[in-house]
Formats: sequence, structure tokens, C-alpha cells
Amino acid sequence: GEFSQLAYDHLAEHGCPSCAQIDSKPEQEIYDYIVSLVGEYNVERHNRKILDKREIDILIPSLGIGFEYNGLRWHSEEFGKDRFYHLKKIEECKSKGIKLYHIFEDEYLFHKDILLNKIRHILNISQELPKIYGRKCSIEEVDKEIAKEFLDVFHIQGYGKSTLFLSCKYDNKIVGVMGFRKTNNNAEWELTRFATDYNYICCGVGSKMFNYFIKKYNPTIVKSFADRRWSLEEDNLYIKMGFKLDEVLKPDYRYINLSKPKERVHKFNFRKNTLNIRYGLPLSMTESEMTKKLGYSKIWDCGLYRYIWTKNG
Repeated sequence: GEFSQLAYDHLAEHGCPSCAQIDSKPEQEIYDYIVSLVGEYNVERHNRKILDKREIDILIPSLGIGFEYNGLRWHSEEFGKDRFYHLKKIEECKSKGIKLYHIFEDEYLFHKDILLNKIRHILNISQELPKIYGRKCSIEEVDKEIAKEFLDVFHIQGYGKSTLFLSCKYDNKIVGVMGFRKTNNNAEWELTRFATDYNYICCGVGSKMFNYFIKKYNPTIVKSFADRRWSLEEDNLYIKMGFKLDEVLKPDYRYINLSKPKERVHKFNFRKNTLNIRYGLPLSMTESEMTKKLGYSKIWDCGLYRYIWTKNG
């Protein structure tokens, strides 16, 4: 069928985006990995029956789980993927009894090991890993350099600025890190990061770290955010730690460089005043007009869940 294409892409001999997705090497690698976990006969490629001829890249029918691999170029606004495109797929799959997970290209390129281990966890194929129980661990505060080293390896977003970091140690080895940031005063905090070593099954580690923080810093409110692409709304660690769902946030966007779309760049870098100073673009232009002129396009996520923990429950 018809499709839009930049002159740059045409000169580079890029073809139909739908065909390009089918032949995607990362998607094939993800498929092969899932097959290695659950067996070839349990996995379907390019299912078009669930969503009325629209495609689910990888589907495990017996588990009710699907995965979408989203190449950055083809999943941007430039190719018709609007604000609710990705979220709508999740919601429609949910109505059919399927939990759909979206994987963006840059997540796979830069955090492949973390991503594959997230998939293994989602598929509940971790029985062979050694178990570590929170009751057998010790909690202590660590400096940001130690936290950064751990988070950059085990958290898909890497290090995030925080006021303090806690570590969970088992046999003198760090197996978990949790970060907190003051948001108003000493009584209001945000839980900014939490990750565990994916080489272990960590049971009760998150709850032990959070309880340590509560007892020592006595907050009245702690908030945190979960990516709707990866988190279940009601069955997750936040609920187990005593948080309650406060708000479901709508999809937000980042930008990609259409000529070299290797990562999603935060929209903070594309404020009108910044682009005016950096590139001399007139303030009479809108942000969208400026970014389009510079060769960038928006790419939308699926929004966030905001959870709140309060001292009085």
C-alpha cells in the first residue's frame, strides 16, 4: 500500500515500513529468545486475528501475553502513530484477555540484557535462578557512584538523580538498589528508582528496603510512577508495599531524529526558547513547527500510573 517517506530515506534505499518491521533483526532476536524459553509451538508471529487484521508482533496465546517491537522511525508521528496509537493497542488487547508489552528500539539497542531478563520475568521462566530472601539481607545507604554503577546495569532507565540511595546486601554483595528524592520538605518524597540483580530471584527485597526508609525518615507521603507499558495496574510491587493507585496519566512524547533515529530524546531539550537560542528559529513558530524543520518527530509512550503511599494509609 501507500506510505510516506522522506527523501533522505528514499536515497538510502529504505523501503516499505511494514516490510521493514517484518524483517527487523531485533524483533527476530526477541522472538528467538522467547521461543528458547517457551518452545516454538507456543509462540505466534504477526498475529492478525486478535485485533481485527492489525498485527501483534509476538504472541504467546497460552499465557495471554504479547510483545510489540517498535522501531523508532516507523512508530513516530511521521508515520501516523499518534498520541494514543500504542496505548490503544494495549487497551484493545486487554479487552481480549491479552497483556501486551511495547518494546521500543532504543531499549533493545542500549539495554538488551535488562530487556531480555524482563521478558523472562514476565513469562515466569526464572525457576532455575537462585533465590534471595529479604529477611536474610542487610540494608544500608550508599553514595550515588555505587548506586549509579548498579542502576546502569540493572534498571532499564539507568541512574536517576535522587536525594539518597539504599542498597540491599546479601553475603556482602549488592543485590538491590532503591532511590528516593525529596519533593517538598522532609515529609514528602518520591521513590525514583528500584532495581534488583536479575541473576537472582529476589523475594521481599523491595518491601524490606522501603520499610527501612519509612522507619528512618518518617515520611507522610511517598509517590512513585510506573510505566503502563510494563506494569500491571493492580498486581505489582507498589500495591504489595502499601501504595494506592492515585492517577492514570495519559501518554507523553519524546522526540527522535528522523535521519538517525537511535534513541528517544526528552522533550525538555526541545523547548521553544532553547531552539530559538540554539538554532535561531523564530518564537513565532510552534514547537512542532520548529522540531519538524529540524528533522525531528514525536514518538508517544503509553502513559504512567501514579502511586501514593501515605503514613496514615
